[in-house]
Amino acid sequence: KIDQAQLPGSRAGVDEAMWKDDELILKGHARFGPERPADVVMITVERHTKIVGLGVPRPRPLFRLLNVDYEFTNFLDVPLSDISLWEAHIPRANLPAGVRTIELWALDSDKTRVARFDQKFNIPKRAP
Repeated sequence: KIDQAQLPGSRAGVDEAMWKDDELILKGHARFGPERPADVVMITVERHTKIVGLGVPRPRPLFRLLNVDYEFTNFLDVPLSDISLWEAHIPRANLPAGVRTIELWALDSDKTRVARFDQKFNIPKRAP
């Protein structure tokens, strides 16, 4: 089901975008609430239903401690903004010619729903 409410920039967005060879790399954050990061971010071309890429969770690594009790406490102390990070690698061949914007959708598999990011993303130009 598609949520009518869109995810605001404070809860979902693209934080970094760059071209590397023939691949568009996007990094960002996505969460549904104070304790629910998105399971995956689906990337579509504007006005198309085809998914051109997936943003998979890439949380920041936790500081490693050798005691199990400390590990548990450390996990609980990590801010959600660090847990809700994602990264996508989109081959240039997946993007139709002339496309300038993409739409991003966060998936919450717990409630079987998707929610659109409130902002479309402008694809950066490739360096010559």
